Amino acid sequence: MATQEFRSLLVGPQIYTITQVLTSIIWLKSSNMKQCHLPDCTVQEWIDTSAGSGDWNALLALEKQTNTRHLLGLHREPFMFHQANMNYVTAPKTTINGVSSKLSLLQAWVETVTQELVRLTDWPIITLKHDDVSCNYPRTCIFSANNH
Repeated sequence: MATQEFRSLLVGPQIYTITQVLTSIIWLKSSNMKQCHLPDCTVQEWIDTSAGSGDWNALLALEKQTNTRHLLGLHREPFMFHQANMNYVTAPKTTINGVSSKLSLLQAWVETVTQELVRLTDWPIITLKHDDVSCNYPRTCIFSANNH
């Protein structure tokens, strides 16, 4: 996982996240980095910038492990993705839990992480619009300031 981590906006067992779009899959750390939109480029960036090793499946396994931990830890920060992660047009087939289909990076990440969360819990998954995340931010700051 990249050095910067983004987590989910959670309140109790209510999960607010998933389609808020820049995760560690393609965290652009400098202006000279490519905006990868396919698995091979993304894996190479992971290897070059985060000491990753392995293939697309290894990266998805790491994302599943890391981000399920954040979700279960009830972290409040939303997940964000770069718009390049939504490229579906030239995306190859990806196999997740034995099912192969054409998926953008965002779709593959969501399928991987949510399938693991659903396997472990029966919590609802709720998506907030960006405006709603912004409205919740001051409340989160107040909550954190009061040592909660």
